[in-house]
Amino acid sequence: MGGNILEQRLKFYVNIIQDSGMSILKNPVYFFLTILFDFLFVFIFAMIYSYIAVFILNKIISLFQLLGTETGGLTNILTPEDATKLSVIANNPEFVELFGSIMKDVFIMMLAFLICFIIFQVFAWRFSIKAATKNNKLTPIEPEYELTLLQYWKNFALQSLPFLILTFGWSFFCLRSYILSKLSPAVLLPAPLWKYFLVLGLIIIWYFGNISFCFLKRKSFKNFVNSFIIGIKKFPQIIPSIIFLGVLALVIELVLRIPLLVQSVTGFFIIGVILVFSYLVFARIVIFKTVQLVFPKHKKPRMRARIKSVKKKS
Repeated sequence: MGGNILEQRLKFYVNIIQDSGMSILKNPVYFFLTILFDFLFVFIFAMIYSYIAVFILNKIISLFQLLGTETGGLTNILTPEDATKLSVIANNPEFVELFGSIMKDVFIMMLAFLICFIIFQVFAWRFSIKAATKNNKLTPIEPEYELTLLQYWKNFALQSLPFLILTFGWSFFCLRSYILSKLSPAVLLPAPLWKYFLVLGLIIIWYFGNISFCFLKRKSFKNFVNSFIIGIKKFPQIIPSIIFLGVLALVIELVLRIPLLVQSVTGFFIIGVILVFSYLVFARIVIFKTVQLVFPKHKKPRMRARIKSVKKKS
């Protein structure tokens, strides 16, 4: 009995993976359109990031120079007898101006990421879902759940916002804790551990975030709430697909670490772009199909519609 259940579960996930691959092969236009918008997102944000990062780096250098001048050396900040200098520096007008300017630049960078994410990733998810559902028997979409681009864009923006805010907040908290653990002898956790906490937190945040993008209800709040309900309730059914995608990501990383490939800058770039962006499309489709199959929400409204039609005839 147990063997049959395990075999059925394995077949269930194999079907999802095979069908995801077939969805890409059957819909090459949606596949390449998704890659295009993923590439535009990365390229445009990288340009903005590199531009703003230069200003931030110069201001950080000036900030450390100021700290060194005021304390007679940065190592003095760590000694108890000179710790009072920190409060003096904190009230220094030049320090306040530099620190405020850095925070302003960081905020602009975060805002740029948010805007780029909402503009480009909505198309990446939209076309991935189109590829996953067009002429597909495993995960079809009922006509009443076919959202217009504007409706999906509105939902995507509203659903993305809380997850992006959580991402920025958690990243800032971990970065701040990491810096403090480096500077202060009395720390809550060793500095290297904060890197792992950062990654773990981001995985949890975007586990629910990606699930929310798979719901196609017209009300974004319901999609947002369902992402947590289904993400927790159906965790045992969803996690095998996530583990598979994690293993696949490790395989891609190992391929990109092949010495012969690393030595060729052009070859590394071309193969890296093909593998990474193809993986992103495939991963979205796998997640979408998994969520749709473990939570077949499209059946209920259809049954209600049939009941209503029977009542009218009677």
